[in-house]
Amino acid sequence: MALYIPAGRRRRKLVLTTVASAVLGLLLGLGAGRASAPKAADQARAAKQAAAGVSGELLSLRDHYGEAQRGVIDKATYRGSLTAGLAHASDGLTTAMDDAVWLDAAVKDRLRSQLDTVRDLAERDAPADQFVQAVEQELALIGGAFGSSR
Repeated sequence: MALYIPAGRRRRKLVLTTVASAVLGLLLGLGAGRASAPKAADQARAAKQAAAGVSGELLSLRDHYGEAQRGVIDKATYRGSLTAGLAHASDGLTTAMDDAVWLDAAVKDRLRSQLDTVRDLAERDAPADQFVQAVEQELALIGGAFGSSR
């Protein structure tokens, strides 16, 4: 025995099923998106960790730069480490600033500019006291921007 379902009822059932599926998919997508989105606290923690890494890198470079200038360590050998360390610090600073949504453009520019000053002093083989002073200024800027202390 065949059951006849009118075309209007079939169409209405199809439309309702389609709408219900779309709404359910939208709700599930919204829930999954909210659950997987980075939380502000996680993003701030990541920014501060990256900034702490940059500070540590700069502290190490500061100490070893003075040793290289005084001849305690071989200056030529240290040059490669200095260049790599400054590149690593620059990358870390970029990562930290990208995660630090609370920083405005002016603060980011100061951070970049001071790190460029440190890099420039290193490239010019500046006296240790100038290099140390520039690193200290960058560390103070990082501390102020990220709320970290050494």
